[in-house]
Amino acid sequence: AFFGLQAAARVMAGQGTGGRIINIASQAAKSGFPHAQAYTSSKHGLVGLVRSAAIELGPLGITVNNVCPNHVTTGLGAWQNEYFAKVTGADSVDDYLKKMAARIPMQRPGLPEDTANAVAFLCSQEAAYITAESLNVSGGEEPRWDTIVWLDHRALSEADVCTATAHPVLAHSGRVMSPEME
Repeated sequence: AFFGLQAAARVMAGQGTGGRIINIASQAAKSGFPHAQAYTSSKHGLVGLVRSAAIELGPLGITVNNVCPNHVTTGLGAWQNEYFAKVTGADSVDDYLKKMAARIPMQRPGLPEDTANAVAFLCSQEAAYITAESLNVSGGEEPRWDTIVWLDHRALSEADVCTATAHPVLAHSGRVMSPEME
């Protein structure tokens, strides 16, 4: 991402007409995920890269943004479906996908065209003043991520309660939910 951004910025700066640089980050750019530390940390790095590059390139009329989709079943996504179905104890990949869809307000995972539409918008004149941002394309899942905590209606262990109550969004009146969810 760094080298691609650098190359695009050189070309755009040389042309002198501004431009749009858009990275595909991930929901993992903003949230931690179990079993995905390397992936998550690399995506978190894109947020800092975009913020810094936008400051440097803004005076040249170049906007720099991320699009952060939630799960999209592509080649990588299909592997993730199989892996996470196993580690979460789902009966099947279909069962895992149904549980995933249930926690997303729009009731489905992302589609490639959802991501493409966000990129098209950020490339448009309507987005000329949007820079240094990481746009969620998550069907509403991302803002709720910390509230959901992947509980899937299982019984809380003492460790879960301690972890949840230490989190400022989740700690409220001794319950594992945000105040808005009461």
